[in-house]
Amino acid sequence: MDRVDPENREFKHPNPVDWTKQNRLEIVKALFTILLGNPTLDEPRDAQMRTRFKMWWRLIGSAVENAAKQTGKELDFQKLFLEQEEDSEDDISLAETLDVLLKKWPETFHASDVSKLINDNFDDEDVETVRNFLYPTLDKNTKVGPGSVSKQLKKHIGAPVLSDNKTLVLKAVSAREDGSRHAAMGFKIEVIQKQDA
Repeated sequence: MDRVDPENREFKHPNPVDWTKQNRLEIVKALFTILLGNPTLDEPRDAQMRTRFKMWWRLIGSAVENAAKQTGKELDFQKLFLEQEEDSEDDISLAETLDVLLKKWPETFHASDVSKLINDNFDDEDVETVRNFLYPTLDKNTKVGPGSVSKQLKKHIGAPVLSDNKTLVLKAVSAREDGSRHAAMGFKIEVIQKQDA
């Protein structure tokens, strides 16, 4: 999704409660079919389960994974849960980084600007936030070049993140768009949507 509030998009069934009541019998039949095909129920009660939600995975998660497998699709709840945790941490770090960049450059900036900022301001807490996000394993005394910074920033172009009550997105800006004589592509942080406080 290109937004942090996908629940506010248009829905095929805008009144899911009413739709569910009208289609209850078909839904229950489908759910029982999925649950009865669960191969994990044949395993001993103390068998090792694959997610931190042990009982849920034994009864439901493994049944849904098996149903997906029968249709030729792959579904792995253990992997999804781990990715969700990692994404959540990355979103927080990206939001903090974009906040710093927006504060430093409300309009446009270039990778060379960020490179200079990182290399010349060792003791600044905001700079440390940016450096740690872009280069989490790099030694503090190692200098970073504009090409490397540009490569790191490009990984996050177009990913919306929440910061306080606003949505921030890193955008690429061509040299013509930013009005500078700078030959390299520029960047800007765009506030694309205000959230109700």
